Amino acid sequence: MNKLSLHFFLVTLLFIVGCPKKPIALPPEISKSFVMLNLSSIEDQYFIDMATNAESKMAFLKAKTLIIIYPLGEFVSNRPPSGFEGNTNFRGATHKVVLTESEINNINENVSNFLAKASCTNNQYKRRYINETDWWLRNGGASQSQSPICNDIRIIMISIDPDREKPRERDNLSYVFTTKPTTPFSMT
Repeated sequence: MNKLSLHFFLVTLLFIVGCPKKPIALPPEISKSFVMLNLSSIEDQYFIDMATNAESKMAFLKAKTLIIIYPLGEFVSNRPPSGFEGNTNFRGATHKVVLTESEINNINENVSNFLAKASCTNNQYKRRYINETDWWLRNGGASQSQSPICNDIRIIMISIDPDREKPRERDNLSYVFTTKPTTPFSMT
């Protein structure tokens, strides 16, 4: 069954039986290298096209990458969220939190499932990374980051503030998205 047929089947099934009480935590594999969890209002196809373009520029497709795209609320400060020191290695500005508890838990579950494949690191590091991600999301942290977990596992987090949702403001988003996966690390 191809991806389009599978997607149509799942949408039809959800329509017939109704939406589950707990969100489905199965992000789509959008290409050979990328798995995407898009919680923003920007259509998936926009990111799928960028992933396909980025993948075409890679010399070797060894790495598997989880891309998490999440919305932010209004801008609060150029500084990282308060309490930042020692809580996370993420860097970025502070925005109002618009993610729901369920969406944050969905991201955390996906990060946890994805990190389970990382044999190059221990459970303590994985737990710390999940806790940092959780803290960052709950405190309105903006992110345009790539975290190389292993030679073949990495996570990219892209936050979408209200301005970036506008089509005319997506040039910077396109730059961030295509630059992160095609760094020399991704070509190993």
